[in-house]
This record gives sequence, structure tokens and C-alpha cells, in this order.
Amino acid sequence: NHPPAMTAEHLLIVEDDPLAAAGLRAQLERMGYRVSHAPTAAEGLDLAFSERPDLVIMDVGLGAGIDGITAAGAIRRAMDTPIVLLTSRTDTVTMTRAELIEGAAYLQKSCSEEELRFTIDSALEERARVTRTGGTPSSRLRADL
Repeated sequence: NHPPAMTAEHLLIVEDDPLAAAGLRAQLERMGYRVSHAPTAAEGLDLAFSERPDLVIMDVGLGAGIDGITAAGAIRRAMDTPIVLLTSRTDTVTMTRAELIEGAAYLQKSCSEEELRFTIDSALEERARVTRTGGTPSSRLRADL
């Protein structure tokens, strides 16, 4: 067991499965994060833009309406909020679409707590580094080439 995060970063979960959302929320709260939840992409977009969370965990398959990859792309185009795409899908089309979301990480729903924590911490650290140094991850990448 790891100690809770030192600061209470605010994470937004966008997940249509109530049991999965409740389990993930409990896990993240044990890690020390403040957590909001939206059951649809539309509600997730509303909360992302109104609450400005430090990170969004987005289920890829959100049932009817906008899917998680589309919603994640909208968030990334408007804000520098890191996105973790969470899914049980491994098909090529889903993976290819997910890779097009700049600054997004991709995790399987069956990931361990350590994988989840590492992915969140890495995304938050990258955002902090970009904020400190200025620029965006993509501009730094191009400068490094």
C-alpha cells in the first residue's frame, strides 16, 4: 500500500457502468485524490469544463451518444488536462483512435492499482513539468526532433 497523494488533486471519472465507477472512485479516494463522476460523455464534458479537474479518466465505451475517445479529444483540444483512457477493448480501430488523442494514456480496465497510480502520477507530473517550463508536450517533442 502506498500513502495517499500529498496533494488532493481533483480527478474526474467518466464511466457509464455504476459499479465500475464506484469501485474506481473508492480506489482513487483511498489513494488520496478528490473525485467527481459523470455517467455520460456529455455530462463528463460539462464537468470537465466547469470543474477543470487535474486529470480525466475516461471510459472509451460509454454506450449511446458520444464515445469516450471523441469526448477526450474535445477536452484535449480545449484544455491541457491529461486524459487516461480506460477500456477493456483491444481492437485495432479503438487503439488507433486512442493514439490520436495527444497527451492521453491508455489503460486496460483490468490494470493493477500500481499501474493506475503510476499512469496518473506520470500524467500529472508531465502536466506540471510542461506548466513549469512553458509550451506543450507536442511543441517540446517537435523541438527535440
